[in-house]
Amino acid sequence: KQKPDDEISLVSFLKSIDLIEVRQVCVQRGLDLKDLSEMSAQELQCLDLDEETTERLSFALIDYNNGLHGHSRHVGDGFTKGVMCFGKGIVDGVAGVVKEPLAGANEDGAKGFVKGVGKGLAGLFVKPAVGTAKLFTKTAEGAKATPAHIKHHMANDPD
Repeated sequence: KQKPDDEISLVSFLKSIDLIEVRQVCVQRGLDLKDLSEMSAQELQCLDLDEETTERLSFALIDYNNGLHGHSRHVGDGFTKGVMCFGKGIVDGVAGVVKEPLAGANEDGAKGFVKGVGKGLAGLFVKPAVGTAKLFTKTAEGAKATPAHIKHHMANDPD
């Protein structure tokens, strides 16, 4: 049986972010991967995955559903995806300053808290930097694809 293109691309996406165990859970429970992409954060928690995997999956599906994982079709699309990646980098960096120490403390007490502070502070600089790089990369990718996009639309709609 041939899988629909959207399911194939979701499977590839889950593999690329190293969440293939999520696919196995879906198969065991009879869930369609298309349904997975439409699940809310609350519904994802019902999959009984560990907390870290659920969080990674939730963020990955936001990226997937917003089209941030794919190639930019034209410069406007690339810029939009880039700005979204940049914003996500800032939000993730700032959130990590709070989340990482708390997660570390829950896992390993005071020692984990200190490690979490280090991770959070590192993420405060690294994640926005990665977002900035993605802003430029996605915009350049879109600029490169724009002539082909225009040519495609001109061929399909000559008026």
